[in-house]
Amino acid sequence: MHGLLGVKHLRRSIRKPLVEIHHGTSLSTKFGRWMRVTQLIDRRNNRYRKLVFDPKTGLTLRDVDEQLTDHRGYGSARKSQSRS
Repeated sequence: MHGLLGVKHLRRSIRKPLVEIHHGTSLSTKFGRWMRVTQLIDRRNNRYRKLVFDPKTGLTLRDVDEQLTDHRGYGSARKSQSRS
């Protein structure tokens, strides 16, 4: 069985969640198999942490622990491509 659990700490006066946690399995399009993923986005303490582990091989494929303000150019932070 595969699944991903997400938790958000919300405040009424703040638009984005103070803390987001995602933990579970996610299908890797690159490898075509399920990976174990743990992700923490902590806006209160300016921290971004992501760990991607392949349970089949036992290898850690991604291990990022950095300040959230340094984590740019990923996901929705990407600059949009101009259409010509």
